[in-house]
Amino acid sequence: MKNKAENKFSLKYLTAILIAGLMIFSIIGCTTLNSPDTPFPNAYTINSGATEITFTDIPADCTIEIYNLSGELIRKIEISSGNGQYAWDLKNSSGESLRSGIYTYRIKSSQSEQNGKIVITR
Repeated sequence: MKNKAENKFSLKYLTAILIAGLMIFSIIGCTTLNSPDTPFPNAYTINSGATEITFTDIPADCTIEIYNLSGELIRKIEISSGNGQYAWDLKNSSGESLRSGIYTYRIKSSQSEQNGKIVITR
């Protein structure tokens, strides 16, 4: 079995390797606590016992927007007079739990805008 370099690619949260015609995917959840706008746990595993993802070091007055990979707005959260963190219940605007997948987030305030990815696995 030969592993050729041209058959391997890596992204921040997803790694794929082609071995003998079979594509193998691995989700990698790399977070650094105490870094600005870091949601944790990331990757989030459904049925792991945790019930939320917490955004840390966020502005007291901001908006958190969660999107699926198609660019559809899943949830918009308005925060005013916050304490620098927000625990998101992993539900969409209709109150339904999200499925496994990769989602993007945008945290907007009058001073800044941060973007990132959230991975939810089974």
